[in-house]
Amino acid sequence: MLRAVIVQFGGLDETCFRDLSGKMIISEKMNS
Repeated sequence: MLRAVIVQFGGLDETCFRDLSGKMIISEKMNS
């Protein structure tokens, strides 16, 4: 869950974060 906050405030990841509705990008980052 903390990862989500970091990604949300990441800035660079914000673009992909919004593109995948947020939750998807977080799951992919954790899986990767």
